[in-house]
Amino acid sequence: MDSNEGGTTQFKFTFMKSLYLLIIITFVSSGVYCQNVETLLIEFVGSNERLVNLKQTNPGYISYLEKRISSGYIITEYNPARHSDAVVVFELSKKNRSEIISESVAEFLESYFNGSLNILLYVFPDHSDQNLTLKLGDTNYVMVLYSNSYINALLINEN
Repeated sequence: MDSNEGGTTQFKFTFMKSLYLLIIITFVSSGVYCQNVETLLIEFVGSNERLVNLKQTNPGYISYLEKRISSGYIITEYNPARHSDAVVVFELSKKNRSEIISESVAEFLESYFNGSLNILLYVFPDHSDQNLTLKLGDTNYVMVLYSNSYINALLINEN
């Protein structure tokens, strides 16, 4: 037996184990992502029954909401040269059942970083045709909300 043969076998075993682990992680995380989007949609529309109804009666609206969740915004580090048009906000308006409440930038960022942010629950100024850039208080973060036109273009390009 070649002295390298044992090392090659060990490498193949380790490689295959890593590949299987990667495949499992991919499937699990995509399932969690789908479940998370579904949960966010239910939270936004109010109930699972209403979501099922909307999926049947207005699937385009649901597709738009899913795209808004997955690709409709980005939170990134503030760069004065790139974000010169940013509007500074210290509180954000959030829908809470039938009322609008104020939420601090710290609370907003906490929900973003812990993965519980539902962008659909927030009320923003109209940004149908232009992206909206918000500097998040005294932090070093900005949020860019992509325009409705951009979201619609993404949906068209998918189909």
